[in-house]
Amino acid sequence: MQNQEKNQFEQEETQLATSLKLYLLSGILGTVADIIATYAAKFAIDEVMEEQAFEQQENAEQETRLKELERQVQALQRKLEELQL
Repeated sequence: MQNQEKNQFEQEETQLATSLKLYLLSGILGTVADIIATYAAKFAIDEVMEEQAFEQQENAEQETRLKELERQVQALQRKLEELQL
């Protein structure tokens, strides 16, 4: 009888140990998933920031070109006025 109880206790202990191992594994996998999600979020933020920096640079270049065109138009207007006098 004691032998049977001992075997049953060992089986329960083994099942408990397996359950705890699975629980630990699920915790580790959850942590790895959180790390991956955090990295993905950082990567997405970096992409957005890079895109915004590119757009700002492009806008600055367009502004420079526009000012140069305005300067050229003004110079042409002055020359036309000089020719009309």
